[in-house]
Amino acid sequence: MRIFRARFLFGMTAIAAISVWVACGSSDDQAVVDGDAGGPEVSLPDTSPVDSAPKDSGILPKQEAGPIYDAGMPNLIDGGDEFEGGIPCVVGGDPELEPNDDTLTANELKPTRCGAVLVTDGGTDGGESDFLTFTLADASTSFFLQYAGNVSVKVETDGQAPVDITGPDASLVLKKAQPYFVQVRSANGKSQVWRVTLFQSPP
Repeated sequence: MRIFRARFLFGMTAIAAISVWVACGSSDDQAVVDGDAGGPEVSLPDTSPVDSAPKDSGILPKQEAGPIYDAGMPNLIDGGDEFEGGIPCVVGGDPELEPNDDTLTANELKPTRCGAVLVTDGGTDGGESDFLTFTLADASTSFFLQYAGNVSVKVETDGQAPVDITGPDASLVLKKAQPYFVQVRSANGKSQVWRVTLFQSPP
């Protein structure tokens, strides 16, 4: 009887452990936008989560362990027909509004925008560009841009040459009363989802 109870308890424990593992595996899959990254270059996103390993650039002072900037709780926003699974973003983040393909139609960044750059067969190298814009507050003494996604992000202001903040050791200058323009493009020739967040100090 003791052997039967021991086997029964071991069996129930194993079933519970498998259930927890399956539940965790399912929740991980839900954070990924559906799409086939290995297929043809059509209007499908890369399967990498947009919020994995966000990159940063700006001029806030670095701390010994590096600054930590939290854009907010993850949230899916409507991705339209091209991204039916939704676009990964954060709570309070705004979706991009088309057209925003140049500096004249750039979406205001306040402080987070999320969207998708599309690459189709026969499209130009890197596909479309999405543009964002912001102007620093008068009280700002420093700022920081955080982006996520497999994208190229260039920033320009006041007629200066664009700075590719996806490159190593990129830094941006602080200019007040001047608009900044942020250009987002695919980094690998496939359609990509993206997020850009602006942090200002003081907030």
